[in-house]
Order: sequence, then structure tokens, then C-alpha cells
Amino acid sequence: MQDVGLYTFIAFILIAFVGIVFVRRFWPKKYPYYSCETLLTPAELKFFKALEAQIPPHIGVSFKTRLNDIITCDQKHWHKGYGPKIAAKHMDFVLYDKTTTEILGCIELDDRSHDRKDRVRRDEFVNKALRKSDIPLQRMTVKKVYSVNEISGLIRNF
Repeated sequence: MQDVGLYTFIAFILIAFVGIVFVRRFWPKKYPYYSCETLLTPAELKFFKALEAQIPPHIGVSFKTRLNDIITCDQKHWHKGYGPKIAAKHMDFVLYDKTTTEILGCIELDDRSHDRKDRVRRDEFVNKALRKSDIPLQRMTVKKVYSVNEISGLIRNF
């Protein structure tokens, strides 16, 4: 009689284990994600509209482009840690030739967060990486209003 109780207990444990594995594997997962609603912050959108108004017709503007889509490195250096450094960062705006998609340069909007130590280090890294890759980078301080001359001056540098 005791053996029946032991076997019943073991069977119950096995069924519970299989049930848990089944539920975890096939039950729909609840992901913690939600929509950001917009692609650009209000400050980025204001700058983007000012930039678009001044861009010549043959130049396109891409925004929030991964740094890894602009510059890269060989597999050896990628696996030494250089790759993940550029895969986890993005540029605010990238100007490119609409016909060839040649990258003309990047624009970073700098707000007060760029004064933090971690952002200063990040900005120094990005500056050096783009300079080494011969891609011009212009930095613009976030403003309430952007003048035509400021935007035109940025574009002329590409």
C-alpha cells in the first residue's frame, strides 16, 4: 500500500513538471513592450522640420540611424568588442545622396544630457569613430528656434 502512495506522489510530480514545461513553452508570452508613439522627440522633430526646409532636393535625411549602419569594422575587431560599441548607438540625423545613398555626414543634436560624464565619453567615442571613418559630423545645440543661416551652415559643411 505504501508503494502505491509513493508511485502516486512521483506520478503527480512528473505530471506537474511536464505541465509546467508545456505551459512555459507553448503558452503565449506577455512581452513588456509598448509603442513609443513617435519616432522623434519634440526637439528632434522641430530640428528635422527646419532641416528639411533647407535641404537641397538631391539630399535625403535619415533619422535615428544605428552607428553600425554608417560605419563598421572587420570581424576580428568586431569580436574584440569594437562592434557592439557601434551597434548600440545611433545618430540623430544622417544626410545622404538620394541617387547613390552615399553618406554625406551626420548631425547630432546636443541637449543638456550631453553634459553628463557618460554622454561626454559617448560623444568623444562617436567623434573619433566618425573622424576615423572620414564621415563628417556636425553638432547642434538644441534650441527653441533654428535660423535659416544655422541650418544652411550645417549643410554647407557636407
